[in-house]
Amino acid sequence: MRRPELRFSGRVCFCFIVLLLSILSTQAAAQFETATVSGRVIDPSGLSVAGARVKLVDIDRGTTNTTVTNISGLYAFPNVRPGRYLMQVDAQGFKTVNVTGLGINTQANLEQNFRLQVGSISESLTVEASSSPDLSGAVGTTVGQKLVQDIPLNGRSFQTLFQLTPGTVVANTSYAEQGQFSVNGQRTAANYVQVDGASANVGIAAATSPGQSMAGALPALTASGGTNSLVSVNALQEFRIQTSTYAPEFGRSPGAQVSIVTRSGTNQLHGTAFDYVRNDMFDANDWFAKRNGLPRAQLRQNDFGGVIGGPIIRDATFFFFSYEGLRLRQPTTTLTDVPTLAARQSAIPAMQPFLNAFPAPTGSDEGNGLAPANYAYSNPSRLDATSVRIDQKVATNLMLFGRYNNAPSNFGVRGGGGNGLSTVQLVDFGLQTLTLGANYLRSISLANEFRFNLSWASSSAKYVPDAFGGAQPVPLSSVIPSTQPLSTSEFQLYIDSGVSTVFSSGLQARNRQRQLNIIDSISVQQGAHSLKVGVDFRRLTPTTTNNTYYQSPDFPDIPSAQAGDLSSGFGEVLAFAGPVRSTYDNYSVFGQDTWRVRARLLLTYGLRWEFNPTPSGEGQNGLAPAVAANLGALSKASIAPSNAPFYHAPASNFAPRLGLSYAIDNSEQWQTTLKSGFGIFYDLGNGPVGYAFSYSPFTAVSFPSSTFPFSSSDATPPVFQPSGPYITQVVAFPYTLKLPYTYEWNLSVDQSLRTNQSLTLGYVGAAGRRLLRLDSIRGSVVPAVFSGGLLFINNLAESNYDAFQAQFMRRQSHGLQILASYSWAHSLDNGSTNTNNSVPSAQVSPSIDYGPSDFDIRHTGSLALNYDVPLLASRGLARSFLSGWSVSTLFLARTASPVDVTVRRNAGFGTLEENLTREL
Repeated sequence: MRRPELRFSGRVCFCFIVLLLSILSTQAAAQFETATVSGRVIDPSGLSVAGARVKLVDIDRGTTNTTVTNISGLYAFPNVRPGRYLMQVDAQGFKTVNVTGLGINTQANLEQNFRLQVGSISESLTVEASSSPDLSGAVGTTVGQKLVQDIPLNGRSFQTLFQLTPGTVVANTSYAEQGQFSVNGQRTAANYVQVDGASANVGIAAATSPGQSMAGALPALTASGGTNSLVSVNALQEFRIQTSTYAPEFGRSPGAQVSIVTRSGTNQLHGTAFDYVRNDMFDANDWFAKRNGLPRAQLRQNDFGGVIGGPIIRDATFFFFSYEGLRLRQPTTTLTDVPTLAARQSAIPAMQPFLNAFPAPTGSDEGNGLAPANYAYSNPSRLDATSVRIDQKVATNLMLFGRYNNAPSNFGVRGGGGNGLSTVQLVDFGLQTLTLGANYLRSISLANEFRFNLSWASSSAKYVPDAFGGAQPVPLSSVIPSTQPLSTSEFQLYIDSGVSTVFSSGLQARNRQRQLNIIDSISVQQGAHSLKVGVDFRRLTPTTTNNTYYQSPDFPDIPSAQAGDLSSGFGEVLAFAGPVRSTYDNYSVFGQDTWRVRARLLLTYGLRWEFNPTPSGEGQNGLAPAVAANLGALSKASIAPSNAPFYHAPASNFAPRLGLSYAIDNSEQWQTTLKSGFGIFYDLGNGPVGYAFSYSPFTAVSFPSSTFPFSSSDATPPVFQPSGPYITQVVAFPYTLKLPYTYEWNLSVDQSLRTNQSLTLGYVGAAGRRLLRLDSIRGSVVPAVFSGGLLFINNLAESNYDAFQAQFMRRQSHGLQILASYSWAHSLDNGSTNTNNSVPSAQVSPSIDYGPSDFDIRHTGSLALNYDVPLLASRGLARSFLSGWSVSTLFLARTASPVDVTVRRNAGFGTLEENLTREL
């Protein structure tokens, strides 16, 4: 399939910005997780002090940045790395002021003002930094290293802490929808995660139809769904999650913008070793296992590792190394159905091996040839995550860094994928990332940021039968034709009348994802204006390799299975033309200005441009995707000419954004700040395109005769039909598929409560428009060439969200740190996901399919508290054992989800479509 070209306007715009950045700076640099510190220096009477020297000292790395105030007494430090700092201000005729204990967080826009006292410059005044307001108009939360390390986290994965941000709702995951959480009514696949400023959305699902993950909509988590693959908790500096009206430099999707910053070495050598242990000797037996007389299954958890960081060359070169390993055996108790012993013995000889492949029953005959099988067992899981980071101070104005991360993980689930307990689903995930960057300050007023990232992600899933519970596994070679490779073949046998009466063996999927991400921006300080322009290019090249051969008999009940009779069921044989390689490009350009209009008023405004060309790809031997045309009249739908794009992608995706911050009360300990923001935020808009590389013509299917085992002719792989007719679905698009977008707005009041506490109360709204929706079109309304039907992707979905949100924050003071939030919200839509294979649109028309979202949770609350216990002993051995203790807790509460009202209709090959949710 030919790659679509950039339209002239899009090509010129993107290339012009790249050229501009090259001209402005001859050296590149980098950290989009950096912050900005600005403020004003005044004398005792409130007049501006021009020419005052302001120093910002990085305590851990020994670096110092210096600037001077302009004629209005204003100063600014752009591109400040998060960490601990000291500030110093001096001017002729005034005492020198030192501010200690200044903590600067990820992407913060902090205001630090100074009122100088008349005196000699040799005299100094030292004060402790107070809680300065974040002047950004965005809604978000920053969680620091100490809270992350001290709060108890299941599996030491920190995405649980995302719920400390108001508007965040944990959502159910599924085979096709794996986004984990929603913010402010946005879909779970609309979140964007960055590590050290580069995209971490490189996860690829271990599925035959990876769908949205092929387009970079999901972060690369571990096989068990944890963030440990991105960064270990002990290697995390902090993370910030922005949920609404963030600046133009952030985007690509309208959901949460999660920015993770990793730790770097300092001038002091520090290390930590840890091992978190759980064992069944500390736990009671599972209630269901105990009730049924089953032994306690083995529980073993060891989460171990360590970090070490320090100087290679003092004040110049630093290193930080991290390793985390996980060895887990998770106890589980499961009740399934299996064929009775009598049913196995009375089956025809050809079917007895398949019925004997299930575990032995543990209960009596249920009257239908099935019996219960109740077993306790443990599922294994493993992780090995290693990372190393090097920071290099080349000059006082140039810092370079590089980080490499390698995090393979896997798990095994007995009975996974709806199978019987004698089938183990083995899932392997791999992730390698390399991020390079620099931070170059060309002058006091000009800085350049740059990021280069290469990422490699992989996933695979296969079914392995074993002898669990007395089962006798069927060799895969006994059912797969000798002409087909066993390493890429799969067999599945279904008995529909039982619970998990499925036997599987062989490869399910083996997928890979590759990412190239290049980001560059220029920051210019000009008087009261802080200007920033930049580009963000990302290329994803996923490769999907399903089982190249698949065979499956589906029996309605035990008598049919005993006889090998499929007359009331069905059998199928599939072939997949893999591997299929595809390409997804994302172009982003932004420009913004942070303008201090008055001493109390700060405006951030700008524009972001998004362009995501139509994805392209091809299968083995150059097989191109099927592209449907003439969809305006379905009866006249046809196959488009060879090499035609799926759809035409418009380039006119401009997103204006505005945020303001106004200081109502500027008193030192009781500051009151009004914040507001509005903007347009585009989504990727190409997630479901991944289905087009898994369905026709890459998949061929045949339906054997009504007898199993299949004859050699019935088991022969079906022939691919590049030009149809297509027995499986064809993914179809309108002539122009527009980028989905969301309007977002908020209004809040931030109140400082003395030195280290603040309370924020606000209203947040969002309106999603042109959201993607999938509708299944089947039957006589489509031409015979589409006999398997069309999966039509369109822009007919929309959503609306309104919420009251509150957050209380207390910085670490007198040993106590608190972060609490509450949301009262309502989310409505006519499509909470873009992954459902819908029933015919006549059944659930978008115009009537509108109601509470899947993630419409009315009330959510969270509390994280950490308290450092005072020193209990002052000297000797007792001090070693009784110092450094802390008490931490995490509390989460929420109301229930809406009740689902579903259409129990077979939409083809067992797909069931959810209609909408209603409140009861």
